[in-house]
Amino acid sequence: MKKLYVILITALLMLTIIQIPQFKIENVKASGTTYYVSDSDGDDNDDGLSEANAWASIGEVNNQTNGGVVNAGDTILFKRGDTFFNAQLTIYLNGVDDDNRFTIGAYGDGVKPIFDRNSGAYGIYIDGKNNVTIENISIYDADVAIDLAENTAVQNITIQHCCMNDSTGAYGTIYVDAGATHLSILNNYMNNGFGDLIRIAASTYVLVEGNTLIGGASNSHSVFMDRGSDYFIIRDNVMSDGSDDVAQAHFHPTYGLIEDNTFYTGTVSGFKMNAGYRIILRHNVVYDTDLYGMGGYGTGDSGIDLSYCKWYHNTIYNVGSGNSQDTGFFFYIQAASNDEIHNNVIKNNIFCSVNRYGIYSHTQSDDKPEDIHDNIWDNNIIYDYTDHILFKDAAEYTLSEAENLTDGYDNVFSENKETNPLFEAQNSGNFHLNSTSPAIDTGNYLTTVTSGSSPGTSVQVADAGYFCDGFGLIDADEIVIGTDNVTITDVNYDTNTITFTPIINFVNGEGVSLRYNGSAPDIGAFEYPAGSGGAGGFDTDASGYPDGYFYFEVVDPQYYIVVCYDETWHYFDFNPDD
Repeated sequence: MKKLYVILITALLMLTIIQIPQFKIENVKASGTTYYVSDSDGDDNDDGLSEANAWASIGEVNNQTNGGVVNAGDTILFKRGDTFFNAQLTIYLNGVDDDNRFTIGAYGDGVKPIFDRNSGAYGIYIDGKNNVTIENISIYDADVAIDLAENTAVQNITIQHCCMNDSTGAYGTIYVDAGATHLSILNNYMNNGFGDLIRIAASTYVLVEGNTLIGGASNSHSVFMDRGSDYFIIRDNVMSDGSDDVAQAHFHPTYGLIEDNTFYTGTVSGFKMNAGYRIILRHNVVYDTDLYGMGGYGTGDSGIDLSYCKWYHNTIYNVGSGNSQDTGFFFYIQAASNDEIHNNVIKNNIFCSVNRYGIYSHTQSDDKPEDIHDNIWDNNIIYDYTDHILFKDAAEYTLSEAENLTDGYDNVFSENKETNPLFEAQNSGNFHLNSTSPAIDTGNYLTTVTSGSSPGTSVQVADAGYFCDGFGLIDADEIVIGTDNVTITDVNYDTNTITFTPIINFVNGEGVSLRYNGSAPDIGAFEYPAGSGGAGGFDTDASGYPDGYFYFEVVDPQYYIVVCYDETWHYFDFNPDD
């Protein structure tokens, strides 16, 4: 089945079609010695210092990096078009620093070099090594394609432009178990793993961006953030899953940003959280999931809460397959749990074509409804559900009943709407708003200025939890205060203070949001690209679409894509091995 995705790419892509996004963390090629490896025309008796004198095997690379001639900061390049069978590459060396990294990559023309493990343990194994880049390698049929930090924490690791298929182990195609820091997983293609495609535990400062993750029938999750990972960003990925949640953050992650992703065909949910603190989920699309769209839950006696998280400007479509709990958005606490769900906000989202309930909020032990408290459902479009707009504490509610509900636990349902959002072409996966959509310019501001009126570069707001300074991994949010566009330089969540540049005059009570077109934000994942007018407006090209908006249809992710810009379809070869 053809899938249609929408992605926001920089305006520079209008000239180059496909290019590596720019990140704050820049990987500079190692300045040490470069060695070459070729299965087809190499010789392990050569010195490896040129293409003509390449080594022949991964075994020789392991020998030379473990007390041989290869040193920290060197580069090992494998020949494109070659296949290396039944050998695990073990990285024994660090990079010197982030500007002088130890690099595994490719040379020559053709498809990426293939490490075919034939159900062997690992494709590439790193344990306790820092400042390493792995790029432009294909790894097939390994238990774990790339294993990081199974016993010792690693830092400053980048995995980019790799292709990993048919991993057979339960722990993941990329597996991080002992707490990495500053880990970047960028622009990779992963398909049909047995376990999670990306499984990261107890790690900090993690960036997962620009990946295509296609789970198989027995795959667990496309991305699984486990055991309290902190300061992580998951953005601009396309993910599907054949047997579970498409993605999940588990066991109380803190300070995370999940944005601009497409989650589809999950047999449970698009994105689910098991507890968590100050996680932002925005501008994501979820569609064709069997049970839930998005939400969070408590599972037992952990006593850790899901709190101060924000779900805003997401689009959820076609959820449910006949289950009693089918819903666009859910909060759920299992029986005998000590967890609570509180002080979360769900705002300016679209929940459309849901098999049963628009919103589901329930504790399995009906005598503990107080465990879900102080949450806000504000200004969402909830449309085309088959049962009731709200299921809460074993009772069902219509829209008017929900809006007037006083449950005694300070949960608030306000300004939600029951109207057709009018997508461009939802049956083809295009969830942009058409020109007559009631979601255009009807979103609420995310928060308001609470400090006194004054010129300055710092302002207090009612709730700073909607915004992110990028955690040093990506650029900080660009926001609108009143009618002024500014760039955040720091967010203090404890004092609800935002610091920004340049200096502006702000007024108490002014609205604060991410940048938008028109007179107010739109509801849902995408701003209607009708022009550049209004506060925070985007620049547009001649077609009326914002510069850098691309609509591309993945006909087959291993072969080619069809890209639409300037309102014209263009066909390009696209092979993850190229």
